[in-house]
Amino acid sequence: MKRSNEPIFWSIFGAGGMLVAIFLPILMVLSFFITSVSGAEQLTSEFRTIDTAFAWFVYSGFGAFICFLTISGCVWHALHRVYHGMHDLTIHVNFAHQLICYGLAFIISLIALVACAIRMFS
Repeated sequence: MKRSNEPIFWSIFGAGGMLVAIFLPILMVLSFFITSVSGAEQLTSEFRTIDTAFAWFVYSGFGAFICFLTISGCVWHALHRVYHGMHDLTIHVNFAHQLICYGLAFIISLIALVACAIRMFS
């Protein structure tokens, strides 16, 4: 029986889906809904506006890490689905397709890591 690297990618797929399910709604609420609420300035006493509170969250180490995990999880989850979706559409997938999908996920995750590190240390 030939050894397979599929369990590694399925575990990243599952972890990405779980992280997206947990953190994406929180980040959406923080970034879209709360910032558009009228009178959001009264929600916090430490910050002048909720926009600065969200900026503080993203610039903090924990917030930047959560943003990185959410972005990276989304990308790995989606591109793993694309890879197996090609198989479901009867497209013969080979190593090149796998390299493109997972390589693109790795590159986007690396860009997200660098962007979050720049946010955190600037």
